[in-house]
Amino acid sequence: MSVLLPNCVECRGRQASSTVKHYQSDDSIFVDDAYLIKGIAGRILWKLLRIYDSEQRVQFTNREIRLDESLQLPRTTSRPG
Repeated sequence: MSVLLPNCVECRGRQASSTVKHYQSDDSIFVDDAYLIKGIAGRILWKLLRIYDSEQRVQFTNREIRLDESLQLPRTTSRPG
């Protein structure tokens, strides 16, 4: 997947893209062949990048992420109030 970086500070005035690779075995993410992140954070980033690529959405809510069962996030418990 190539991702356009429309608001990249160093890239203003020109279009730049990076190649993002996701490895499902450990949810690691590489950007232009450089390791970035893995695990749950990598899974979340990959999901957001896929949504950006298909819908050009750039705003997401914590609730939307927490409720997305495909991310297999740990359950949160309610805090006593």
